[in-house]
Amino acid sequence: MNSVFIITTDQEYFNLFTINYGHLPIHFTWFQKLDEIESYIELERPVYLFLVSDHIEELVEWISQYRERNLQPPFICFTGRLDYTDRNMLWQSGTVDIIRFPVHRKEMEYILQSFIDVHTTPSEQDNYHLTGRLDDFSFLDLIQTFEKSGKGGLLALQNGAQQGQIEFLGGKIVNARYQEFAPMEAMKIMSMWKRGQFHGKFDTEKREDKISVDNARIVKECLQYQKEFKELLRKLPDGDQKIYTEPELEYEEFGPKDRKWLHKFRKGYSLEEFLAEYSGDVNSMLRKFLFWIEQRWLLDREAHRFRKAQIQAEERRSKLSKIMSKLFSKSSQELQPPAIHFKKDLSEEETIVQEMQMKPYLFRNVPLLQHYIQDLEAEQ
Repeated sequence: MNSVFIITTDQEYFNLFTINYGHLPIHFTWFQKLDEIESYIELERPVYLFLVSDHIEELVEWISQYRERNLQPPFICFTGRLDYTDRNMLWQSGTVDIIRFPVHRKEMEYILQSFIDVHTTPSEQDNYHLTGRLDDFSFLDLIQTFEKSGKGGLLALQNGAQQGQIEFLGGKIVNARYQEFAPMEAMKIMSMWKRGQFHGKFDTEKREDKISVDNARIVKECLQYQKEFKELLRKLPDGDQKIYTEPELEYEEFGPKDRKWLHKFRKGYSLEEFLAEYSGDVNSMLRKFLFWIEQRWLLDREAHRFRKAQIQAEERRSKLSKIMSKLFSKSSQELQPPAIHFKKDLSEEETIVQEMQMKPYLFRNVPLLQHYIQDLEAEQ
């Protein structure tokens, strides 16, 4: 039975683990403060410490205490949405992983099982000749280790909740598995993983060669993929800059997968948020985003505000046009000026007034003018 210490001030989080995952071979122990666990570590030897909090300040405080006491069990942070600076600070502090709430129950079970597989029994750990953090060993370093050994084996990679495998035969990469992707595509995607864990073992199992090219070609394509990723990021807006969809975009004209991502941009969505959430072929999506920006389907904040103001102005002009149409569609009888009765003998003053009344450009229908003003006021 594996022991895990859960440090949280909210008992509901502890109940979440015990109620939903009590069937797993894990013994959960709850502590409200990190300084309470020191005397229990030698007794129970936990494989992990789970630091669970919605507040980054609380997590930072616990990590500071963890360092001061020089505690040995690795820790994992469970928290809500964090910005890039806070996430990077947690990674730098040495956390094994950052799990963001909310998490689907099945997904959380999968995450827990992935950690349990690493810390099960000594005999199982002995099967792994290589183990460590992707922060410390590059993807290419690991491939070269297998290649130089000339042996077969399995390299398991874990990046948060994402897991993949690379299979070797005689030092050559013969297969790669990640989600539903083809072996070569899986290699490119996993080559982007810079954080997480790896576990490698040598064996003599026979494996089918599903990648026709040699290791050098695979490495070259992975490096080209990484280079393209950097080039695409340079062409796109800054990572933390919010991007918005064109206000009048017709979502129905896009496929379901594209619609899913376009809807995320409706209220503002950054590339940084996308990269933290997306787990597939990131370059293909970045190329798509670049095309959408070129087509003006995605806009920056200023362009989005301008378009909204433009649309609102067009709507106001349209309403005014309707009012004017309504005004000048009145019956010709209503628009006729009032009859003028001429006098034969007029004073000079009366003559001037009469001439002014006869000028065609003067608007003399007061009731109609009042009706027009009321229509305008109703539209405000």
